[in-house]
This record gives sequence, C-alpha cells and structure tokens, in this order.
Amino acid sequence: MRDLDFSTEDGAISSPKDVHYDESDDDGYPLFTDGGCHCQLLSIDCLDTIDCLVIDPLTSVYEGIVIRDTIKKLAESWDFPINDIGGAPIGMSLQFLTIGVFREWLSKNQLPKGLYNRQEDFVNRTLYPYCVQKSLKGRKCFLNDFKSSEEVYGDIEKQAMDQKVKFHPAYQRNATERIKEFQKDPFNVSAYQYLMIFAQLSKITFNLRSHVHSIYNKRLQKIDNNIKKGASHAGKMLDLRIALHLRRGDACRHSLVDYAKVASPLDSPPQFSSHRLCYDTKVYMKALHRVQELAGPHRHITVYVATDHSQSLMDEIKLRFPDLYESMSWSYLDYSRDIFNYFGGQEIDVTTSFIESPQNKNKALLGETAIADIWHLSHGQVFIGHLGSRFGKMGWFQATARYNTFIPFYTVDGHSACCDIDEACGAMAQYVSSMENCLAIFIADSWSKFHTNETRSNYWSAGATQRKVASLAENDFRSRKQQMERQQ
Repeated sequence: MRDLDFSTEDGAISSPKDVHYDESDDDGYPLFTDGGCHCQLLSIDCLDTIDCLVIDPLTSVYEGIVIRDTIKKLAESWDFPINDIGGAPIGMSLQFLTIGVFREWLSKNQLPKGLYNRQEDFVNRTLYPYCVQKSLKGRKCFLNDFKSSEEVYGDIEKQAMDQKVKFHPAYQRNATERIKEFQKDPFNVSAYQYLMIFAQLSKITFNLRSHVHSIYNKRLQKIDNNIKKGASHAGKMLDLRIALHLRRGDACRHSLVDYAKVASPLDSPPQFSSHRLCYDTKVYMKALHRVQELAGPHRHITVYVATDHSQSLMDEIKLRFPDLYESMSWSYLDYSRDIFNYFGGQEIDVTTSFIESPQNKNKALLGETAIADIWHLSHGQVFIGHLGSRFGKMGWFQATARYNTFIPFYTVDGHSACCDIDEACGAMAQYVSSMENCLAIFIADSWSKFHTNETRSNYWSAGATQRKVASLAENDFRSRKQQMERQQ
C-alpha cells in the first residue's frame, strides 16, 4: 500500500505545493521513506502518479468507510438544517455545501441535520414516488441527512465490506485518533490528511438515497470491450477505472463547433460564464492514451464518461479513435440529449443562456442527471476532465473519498484542484498558502467574506481574487498567533 504526504520541506503548515507518495507497511501505516512519486496539487497534470496506485484498493476503501462512520459517531448533532444556495447549479451548491459542513464540523465537531426540505427548480419531487411518499422536497429528495447510518455502496465498497474480517483490527481506533488529531490542529497535519478528511466530509454531504441509486442503475449503459480479460498480477485481474468528464452545453454557450484544439495551460486567463471553453474530444483522448501507456499492458481500463452528449460522444470516439475505443470498456448514463438542449435550438442570448436561467425549462431533470453523473465520476481511480468546474471538483472529491487515496488527475481547462473556473490560476497559485485556502474558502459573491470592493471592481479583468485576500488574512492571523505564543 502507498500513502501520500503533501507536507512542506521545513515541516511547516500543510501545503498543496509538494505531493509525495511514500511506501507503507502491510497494515497501512506509513514508513515515510524518501523518494517515490510526487506531484504538485497546484498543477494541472498528476497523471504520472498512476504508477503509485495500489494493485488492490480494498484496504483503503474499507478504511474510508470506517473514517466516515467514525466522523458521524464522534460528531455532535446540530438539529437545524444547513442553509445552502438552492437556486444554484448542483455542482456549485454541493461544493459550497461541503465547505460549509466541513467548517462547521471542524470548528464545533457538529454535523447539521441535513438540507432544508424546500422546493427547488432543479428537483421536481413529483417525478419520484419515494419523495412524494416521504414528503421530501428539493435536494433532500436525492440526498440523505448527514448523520444518517444509511450509505449506498458501489461494487468496490461491497467487496471491501465482504472482506472486512481480513483487515487490521486497529482501523477503528486509528480513525478516531486521526480525526481528533485533525480537529485539534488542522494546520499541522499533512496536506494528504487534510485532503482525505475534506473528501470524506464531502462524501458525507453527498449521501445518496437508495432510490436515486436505483435510477442510476437503470440509466447505466456499458460497452464491454474486455479484450484484456486474461491480464493478471499474482492471479488478480487488474482493473483500472478512469473518470472522464467532458463539458459541453452551457459550458460553451451550447456551441457544437469551434472547440479548443489543445488543453489550456495553468497561466491561461479566467473563464467567465459568458465565455467559457469547450475542448475537442481529441484533447481528452490524448490524455486517455497517456493513461493507457502509463498503466501498462497488464491493466484493463474502464472509462466512466460524464457528459451531456453521451451517445453522440461514444459514436464519435468509435469513429475517430477506434484503437482506444476497442482497447477499453466504457460506461455512461443514457439520458436524452434533449434534456441538455434546454433552449430548444432557439437563438441564444449569451447573457441569459446559463443553466440556472429562467428560460431553462429542463432544470428539474438536469438536477437528476447532475447527481447521477457525480456518482458516476466517483468510480474513477484516475480523473480526466475539468477541475475548474465545481461539478468536476465534486466528482474528484467523491472518488478521493470512495478510494480513500489520492486520485491522479489531468485537467484540460487550465485550472487546478486549488482554483475555480473564474480565477487566473497561475496568478493565484502564489496565494494558495495552505490546504484551507486550497479547498475550504468560498469563491462567490454572496458567500465569501473575502469579497471586497477591490475584488468586485477587478473581477472582469483579473477574475476572482478572493483567494489572495484570504491568504493575506491567513498570514496575518498566523503572525499574530505566533506572536502571542512567543509572549506566553
């Protein structure tokens, strides 16, 4: 088994700027050896760390289940639902919800009861008999309360639970110690530990109801090009699951032409709602081919595709990239493309053609597809797609929690895990001074206490710069804290 250490060279605060895989012993305890795989979380390409993925992920998957269960058991119950932005797209609202739940849990060891039971545009409860029967509204129709003992397991979790008797009996005790250590001083744990705990809180927040999982299974389509069925290592089949997130639709004003031919670099400008890029399928296939080469001939790859053009995309891949198509298996969700073409082919005003705009008559169905696609992406042991997208980030966080390990990634939009789509990531990278700044601050008008007159006035030229303001405030806080400690 391998572990990660994101800590800085001088042992200071946890930082996403250094990522190291280190060997660990048979019980999963890190040995902290030198060398190994490394990557910057602030980068847009961590695919080279694929070589460090464990052959059998069941141990770390089981440990993730134990950590989530322990977080719920140790946390106090907060009887009030948490406020969220119900009118926002699912990806954005879930990212902000995760941050809110994480910060509440970290500061008070509390988990809110759940979501408000209120009607939302992105959920039509009348389409779901279970929700009508239980009088559930909005996203509460899709997601369980945060402390609910019910958790939907995918096949990998079921396998891990079936073999739990083989795992080290100290996992429960170890999880309790790690959680308490983290809450005591989150600035002095490794960034790997920070990422893992944040991801597990994200999965607790995204606690799928079983009736939604049934809908997911009905929509699931598979193309089983299992030509490497005999590939094995020590008698075990070596499967590798890739999450592939392709943005289309309102991501680029519903255009079907003029897609970008190359991936965006880290120093590319921010992308605003009125002008965002979609990328040619070749950009993603190039990254997928690289994953295939890195994985080697002993792995059988299954690609979990999330896009609003699934069937036409599969046809395109089969036609344009037959070698890749035939050498891998594919999995996607069968939703009609008409759901995503929510302006019906009419002329589009780029100032009002967003997914949340009043003209969008398909919001209720899009809520279901978003929830299902995030669950779909969570199966990936490797992520290719858009980390600038809050939806893409949620898929990556869910996969991180599912496997309870670092998920190698390649992001085509020039935005890292520590940066949102309307930021200039190259310029903001110097201000990502901690994992809190990377993952757990709000980059949005009405949610961010770091939104100042300066950030507002510079937004359309420099992009969102709240991360800079947060970093300066964080450095000032640490300086005052250190001064107080010296005086004591």
